[in-house]
Amino acid sequence: MVLEEPESSWYRFQAENVRDLMEETDYKLNIDGIIELIDQWEEHRHANIMEYRNATYKSMITGKVSPQHHIPWKDAMDDSIESYLADK
Repeated sequence: MVLEEPESSWYRFQAENVRDLMEETDYKLNIDGIIELIDQWEEHRHANIMEYRNATYKSMITGKVSPQHHIPWKDAMDDSIESYLADK
């Protein structure tokens, strides 16, 4: 699914701004990868508003895909760090 304007315009504009700023530094960041990641997130959000937070994504820094949380987001009522980090 390709998102239409103006849906994706806010983060595409920001990405171009960051790309311009990076030209002035030696800092490198995968801007195209980040745009793709946000596109995926938006697709999941539009597909199912109650389950998009359960999706996992690849880190643009480490390249690792985040692990699936042990329970669905909507059922996670305990917001303690111990519960979040639990591997149930």
